[in-house]
Amino acid sequence: MTWAQVADKELELRATEAVRDAGEKIYGKLDMSTNTILENVRGEKREFDGLLINTKTAIAIEAKHVAEPKHVTLVLDKASFLLEHARESNPGNLKGITSVVPVLASSRFSPAMIALCEARGIGVVKPNGSGHTYFPSASPSHLIGRRSFHTLARVLRVLF
Repeated sequence: MTWAQVADKELELRATEAVRDAGEKIYGKLDMSTNTILENVRGEKREFDGLLINTKTAIAIEAKHVAEPKHVTLVLDKASFLLEHARESNPGNLKGITSVVPVLASSRFSPAMIALCEARGIGVVKPNGSGHTYFPSASPSHLIGRRSFHTLARVLRVLF
């Protein structure tokens, strides 16, 4: 494993832990996993850098060293996929999921990227000097239905 891969895994783990620790105060007990690959009924796969789940809510975490506008589209695409997959899943740990919270974690966020995440309803995880801190979005994008997620993701792909 290269040093870059080790750094990637460390960011994914620390970001997911930060969201779990803060998220449990908001959503209750959350089951945590990192580097999770999900496959839907059509055979499409998505990898989630971090995934937190309780009985009604899933939190999809995308971790990048430098946050860019294309990562906003990526995390929204993954959140949409996760919500759709939860609706298709009869048995399994996603059964009962009615909302998905998209989160972008990064070691470096520009002020413009933080504003873009907030405008799109994406929570952010950023370094705090001794670890990472999760900042939930004030916009309730995780309450948006599947169709709205797809529409927003398409618009972002055109813009960026």
